[in-house]
Amino acid sequence: MRLDGYAGRRRLGLSDLRRFESESLFDRSARVVCGAQCVAKKELYENWACAAAIHEHFFSRAMAPRVVVDVCGGHGLLGWFLLVMTSQTRCFAVDPRIPKSAATLRDAFGREWPGLGSRHRYLEARAEDLSLGPHALVVALHACGGLTDDVLLAAVDGRAHAAVVPCCHSLRGYRLPVRVDRLDDIDRTRCAFMTDHGYDVVSHFLPAHLTPKNQVLFAARPFSNGLSHDDDDDVGLPLRSPLREALGPARLPSLAWSRWR
Repeated sequence: MRLDGYAGRRRLGLSDLRRFESESLFDRSARVVCGAQCVAKKELYENWACAAAIHEHFFSRAMAPRVVVDVCGGHGLLGWFLLVMTSQTRCFAVDPRIPKSAATLRDAFGREWPGLGSRHRYLEARAEDLSLGPHALVVALHACGGLTDDVLLAAVDGRAHAAVVPCCHSLRGYRLPVRVDRLDDIDRTRCAFMTDHGYDVVSHFLPAHLTPKNQVLFAARPFSNGLSHDDDDDVGLPLRSPLREALGPARLPSLAWSRWR
């Protein structure tokens, strides 16, 4: 399967439906994406692989995240896939510019899984506007340059979990408060920074044929302080004031949902 060049950039459409004929969760999700006709082939496979890795790492825990915040994800495909794979989880797709076709993707997922849309919300905001809680998981696939650092800093500030796939490493864009002199040291420094703040950090690699920028950094916050789901409902908007007041309540009801496995 080729995902480089035009083959990977081509938008999936109705002519691709025949490639996904089974009733597996992946094929059902792929048919939704094909029907929306707004997502590139490469994005389908790399977002699914990333979502599966995140699900295996974080959602097998007794204290699984209750809120997923998908940062700068455009259509929010990573968050949609995590919703399909999990039960009770809610998702916010946060991007400074939400594409108009995101509504098409939202409607397509809603037709396949009625009620799924009530667990998802698009928010036009920046990574530095985030205000997270300890039951949140902030994710970013191919977070370019300093955006990865903004996500990690937001996670530390709110004691949230984080899963990032760094991209476009740059000394100029690097924003953690720890000195780095070489590009090759940036991700190692990020891991050390999260470890110093009490996180369990694990490095994972997506299949290389899906994307050359394939390293995933998982940063999980241990719940050693006796935190329970009753301590913080995390249903409010994951944004700092005054954006929270301007946008109003999240209105994401609790819904039962079958697990994806």
